[in-house]
Amino acid sequence: MKEIRRVLKPGGRLVMRTVNKTNLYTARTGKRLDPASNQLYTMPELISLVNAHGFRVVDSFAHGFWPPALTNFWWYLACVWVPSRIQDFLSHSLAPENRVNNVVFAEAT
Repeated sequence: MKEIRRVLKPGGRLVMRTVNKTNLYTARTGKRLDPASNQLYTMPELISLVNAHGFRVVDSFAHGFWPPALTNFWWYLACVWVPSRIQDFLSHSLAPENRVNNVVFAEAT
């Protein structure tokens, strides 16, 4: 974060997406959705991190649905058969804290 802030001029824009720490899959299975990730954040934690490093959050949202069962089958369905409007519907049927991804739009101060 320090290096990102260093290279962005004041007013420079940052878009950050992370896997949500409290996504439905992780909440139900106790496993990380992305085992390769080192840090997972809730939306409030992500916003605090971004603000603490000299950015002003302009907008944020959570999006994505990943079921806690039949995950490999869901991957196939989501990539091949399930239209994005249905994936959006499933995402919005969850509380924001249980969606897959947190996205933050920020500006360097």
